[in-house]
Amino acid sequence: RKDSMSTKLLSAAAAALLLLPASALAQALPYKDVEAPATWEVDVGGGPVYGFSPGGKDPHKTNFTFWGSAHWKGKIYANGLAGLGYNVINDETLHVGAQLRPRWGGPDDTDSGIESPDTGADLALYAYKRTWKDFVVGGRIGRDVTGVSDGWDFWGSVSRQDVTPVGLL
Repeated sequence: RKDSMSTKLLSAAAAALLLLPASALAQALPYKDVEAPATWEVDVGGGPVYGFSPGGKDPHKTNFTFWGSAHWKGKIYANGLAGLGYNVINDETLHVGAQLRPRWGGPDDTDSGIESPDTGADLALYAYKRTWKDFVVGGRIGRDVTGVSDGWDFWGSVSRQDVTPVGLL
């Protein structure tokens, strides 16, 4: 069991290091710019991920997951996790907007008896504010628009991003 947990943690850390630079550039969160903003920006990459597979592969194995994201002036953006979004308010410290987010389905977890919903999409509204010491505080509220699931989805977060000796974290 201990080796399995170590593998999971290592895979999660590797995936985070590979995905953070791309996902941090122009999404819903108003992180401090680490490079001059561009009119158009496209990022492509990928890496190992444990416990998640948008293609429906076994989540109990380490899978290679591709990454792609694009944005126009930080106003309109798209990627495989946040979906297609529009920052209605897009100033240096505040992002308020809407996004059509994918809701990835997958195989049922037979070990725990959990049934996974099919792949669908949520329509979400969000607001995130960069605050003291560049911490970003905010959240989103979303609702499935494909009929796959019922109910509302609420998400709140506090996060911070900075350039460190080992890279962008």
